[in-house]
Amino acid sequence: VDMATKRSWEVQVVSSFHQCGGNVGDSVSIPLPSYVLEPAKKQNLFYKDAEGKASLDCLSLSADNKNIFASKTGGTRTALTCYHDYMKAFAGAFSDYLGTTIIEIQVGMGPCGELRYPSYQLSQGWDYPGTGLIMAHDDGMKAMLKQAAAKEGKAEWGEVPAGAPKNTCGGPDDAPLFAAKPASPKDEAFRSGHGKFFLHWYRQTLLEHGE
Repeated sequence: VDMATKRSWEVQVVSSFHQCGGNVGDSVSIPLPSYVLEPAKKQNLFYKDAEGKASLDCLSLSADNKNIFASKTGGTRTALTCYHDYMKAFAGAFSDYLGTTIIEIQVGMGPCGELRYPSYQLSQGWDYPGTGLIMAHDDGMKAMLKQAAAKEGKAEWGEVPAGAPKNTCGGPDDAPLFAAKPASPKDEAFRSGHGKFFLHWYRQTLLEHGE
């Protein structure tokens, strides 16, 4: 930053909270730091598909308030506190340059820095334009879904619909949940019932996490 300042350059900072490796344009492999990776593995706080395959791209949003990550004081902290501590430390260290040399900060919000689920992964065989998979099968996400269904008065909706996509490279009409015209009235379509409830919860939960 000092070098850039001396040359009157402007700097764009990218703060990433996801791993590098296994996605488009990734030429190196940089995993999440061990103080995040290890406790998250033990507590099952990575997004999982229906077969139980975990994505290590980033923490599940269900980790937001889990007080399991080491802090410099010797105690533990939540994932949200980790993000806050990093941004606070960055702002303190570079306060003299903010708004002058450092003119933009991009904050990663999920896989590849985007506010989304790791539904489509090159490392798992995904290819464009496949729909990808529903990533709501880790313990935390399942518990949150059950709680939301119970609050709705529909405890039977506390699981991912059976019509969710099972082929990461499939199209929308290959999965009853996404199909414009379900194969039968019993299929859990996105326009009503269980399917509509689930997709609203899945989307809204991610938006609230981002906010």
